[in-house]
Amino acid sequence: MKKLFVIITLGFTILSCNKNQKDDFPSVIKNQKTIEFKRLKRVKGTRIFAKIPENYVFSTKSQRYQKTDSLSIQFTEFGLGSINFYKAKPSFKRSAFESKGLKIDVLKDVRFNDLDAIFGDGPSSSKKVNERETFFIFGDDEFLVMVKGVYQKRDTIGRKEILEIFKNLNHQKDLKFPVLD
Repeated sequence: MKKLFVIITLGFTILSCNKNQKDDFPSVIKNQKTIEFKRLKRVKGTRIFAKIPENYVFSTKSQRYQKTDSLSIQFTEFGLGSINFYKAKPSFKRSAFESKGLKIDVLKDVRFNDLDAIFGDGPSSSKKVNERETFFIFGDDEFLVMVKGVYQKRDTIGRKEILEIFKNLNHQKDLKFPVLD
């Protein structure tokens, strides 16, 4: 009986140390321009439209939407030949993160409408205790969009909010870039 208890305890310990985050992000996202599209906000300076909760406030100082100091989302778009998705993609491989001493728990290829994308989640590169980052990157041979969320390790509700923003994004490539506000 004592050996069984030790084996069960050891099993739970190994399982709990295996990964800090589960992979609960879809591999395929299809967003159409529907009536719901009218409810999306255009992210300033980009061709991105997002379903950002009302309690996230845009900070001009940090150029991100913040709910709290430890829960935020930031959108960056590169275009017009500055950098494209396929040139940047090798920088988002597990080996590239690990070579810089960064840990990543979830990293996977995603299909976002008709674009290739990457989703990742792991401990924050800022080294703040209990801070985590999640990112969603997509594009083609003409542009790259990077969306990064920051949340506290135990903030499952905040993480879910960020993932919902990722899942409901829309990108309007036909808009003139750069978008001037």
